[in-house]
Amino acid sequence: TALSYLRNYGEDGYKKMYCYEITPSTFEILVRTLAPYRDIDCRLKGVGDAEGVLHVRDHQTSASGNALDAQGGEAVSVTTLDADIREPVTLIKADIEGFEQRALAGARQHILNDHPKLLISVYHSNEDLWRIPRYIKEISRDYSLYLRHHGSPIYPTEITLIAV
Repeated sequence: TALSYLRNYGEDGYKKMYCYEITPSTFEILVRTLAPYRDIDCRLKGVGDAEGVLHVRDHQTSASGNALDAQGGEAVSVTTLDADIREPVTLIKADIEGFEQRALAGARQHILNDHPKLLISVYHSNEDLWRIPRYIKEISRDYSLYLRHHGSPIYPTEITLIAV
């Protein structure tokens, strides 16, 4: 995702970028891939609604599908965006395997105070499709909401909520 952003907007398209990853092997690739670019802070942490430690639930077929769980695999630190990022935030993009609602709760102050653009995956559970937009509107009624899908017209594989 970070590389796609950089290809589209270049290094002039951001002041600072934060990238969070929970899988150590994927984190190493992330750091290596983004090393040539300026002001990108890669963090081996999960993002949720509270600080603490959770465990990586292995997707089995792809590290990009790994998720956080209360027990199971390798332990990983979890933080909130409100606690971890002190400066104003202008964009939050989250496709974090069902943890989106919790990540938004942990970014509540940024959403309320900074009004960042939000690109949030809403396809990991049926309730995400209605709970995430409702939660964003509870924080700030100023957002306009849009849905976009990726994949085939018959079976969209990803659905993203865009809040601006």
